[in-house]
This record gives sequence, C-alpha cells and structure tokens, in this order.
Amino acid sequence: MSMSVHVVFRGPVPDIYGIQDILNKIGFELSLVEYPVKFEDHTGFLPMKRLGRPAGAEFYLGGPEDIRQIDDWAKVGFDRQFDKVASLYFGGDPEWVASAYAFASAFASATGGVVIDSEEGILQNPEDALEAARLIWTWANEQRISE
Repeated sequence: MSMSVHVVFRGPVPDIYGIQDILNKIGFELSLVEYPVKFEDHTGFLPMKRLGRPAGAEFYLGGPEDIRQIDDWAKVGFDRQFDKVASLYFGGDPEWVASAYAFASAFASATGGVVIDSEEGILQNPEDALEAARLIWTWANEQRISE
C-alpha cells in the first residue's frame, strides 16, 4: 500500500544540508547527505538512512496545480499564498514511514509550510508535524525491536 505526505509552502526551496541540520537538531537520526540532491532538480526516489538502515521515499516538487489537486481531496483548507508542494510517497514499512514523516516535519520547519497527511486528511503546522513524526519514529523503533 502506498502512502503519502505533502508539505505545502511558499518561498525558496531549502537545500538538503539545511534539512539535514534541522533533522540533527530535532534529534532524528536520519541521513540525507549520503546521497545529496538538489530538491528543485530531483524527481523520484530520495534515498535516506534511518538509524543506519536504508529507507527513503519518492519525492516530487510541484506547483499551484499540484496544490489544487491536493486541496480537492484533502479538504483541509490552507493558506492560498502557498505556491509549492513537496510530496513524498512511500510504502508501509515502519522505517520508511518514520523517515518520510521526519523529513516532512523538517521540510515544513525550514519553509514555514504545513504538512498534509493523505491517510488521515490532517493539516499540521510544523510543530504538530514534528510531534506526529516523533510518535511515528517511536512506533518504528518498537517495530524494529520486535523483529
């Protein structure tokens, strides 16, 4: 089953090192810089390492039309000033879910954007997204221990 999370924002697209710095500061052991990309030019699989294990998500950067499509199904309402969306698509593996949410919370923090969880149809500010990411991170750690 494919899941997705989207960060809707306005302004410049952060670089991978800025996102990595935020991840480090908020305590997520998630590595992006082993496979550095420029988000504006990158489409497709974005490799990550979570706690040293391979993880990642499909990454797509979109514009106003993509935001309208998300708004059509999300029905959560957000600032119409937003003009970009970073979308992450991933499977149900706990490592990948935790990685995608941690990335999305850091990306939202860097851009002042909001996170839209496609499964729940929830709109989250960066702080709430970070809290959700921490809960998912803990859940993924528990799944890892039970293996």
